[in-house]
This record gives sequence, C-alpha cells and structure tokens, in this order.
Amino acid sequence: MRNCTKIYIDGAWVAAASGEVIDVTNPATEQLAGQIASGNAADVDRAVNAARSAFRTFSKTTRQERTDLLNSVLSAYAGRHQDLADALVEELGAPAKFAMEMQVGVGFLHLQTAIKALSTYAFEYAPRGLARWFDASPLAWSEW
Repeated sequence: MRNCTKIYIDGAWVAAASGEVIDVTNPATEQLAGQIASGNAADVDRAVNAARSAFRTFSKTTRQERTDLLNSVLSAYAGRHQDLADALVEELGAPAKFAMEMQVGVGFLHLQTAIKALSTYAFEYAPRGLARWFDASPLAWSEW
C-alpha cells in the first residue's frame, strides 16, 4: 500500500494545510491501495509562492544547466519505470503491459522531446528597454 501523505513544496515534503488524506482504491480489487494528501487552496498558494521565488534564480540558468536538469529527471524516471508502471496498475487498474509500454513509455518520450526541444530552440529575448515591463507582468507573455 502506498501512502503519500505529504506534498512537495519548495524543495521539501510537507504536510498539506488541511491535514486530510484521500483514500485511493484499487479499481480491480476494490481494496485500499493507499492514501494521498488532500491539498487545498492554501497549499496551492504556498506552491505558487515557492515557484515564483524559485523562478528568480532558475530563469537565469543556462541552456546547458536546464538540459542537465532534464537529463537527471529522465535518468531518475528511467530508473523507476517499474515503480511507475506498478503504481498505474494498482491505482488505475491499467493492464501491466499498457502501463509500462504506453503510459510510462510516453512519459519517457515526452522528457526526451523536451530535452531535444531545449537543445535546438531559438529563444527570443525582450528588447532591453522592455525587459523591466516583461518581468513585472506575467500577462505580458500571453499569445493574444
């Protein structure tokens, strides 16, 4: 049985603000498969604030640093592929072959695609005089 009763915010596993958990039922056996933390709006606010704070430094990382980070995520993902497939079987009732080849496999391909895109993407930069405005307005990046 898997118990994930904490949520990951700002680099640490912390208790959800509600203190509540949600039971996860195995749909194939109708047995309790585990419990997960029940996050709420306060947890979202904590996560958003942590992400905003992290963006200040992460936004200054180089393409290579980001590629290295994605490669380490891909390596960890590949190393835990069986754990991921087992969780999909237990928590969603997915057939084992489908969970491994399609669901876990597609996640692997998405990470590889992100790494390739990062290595070839031609970034655009705001003109120097507009940089301050772009930093202050998250809506400035809207495509419309």
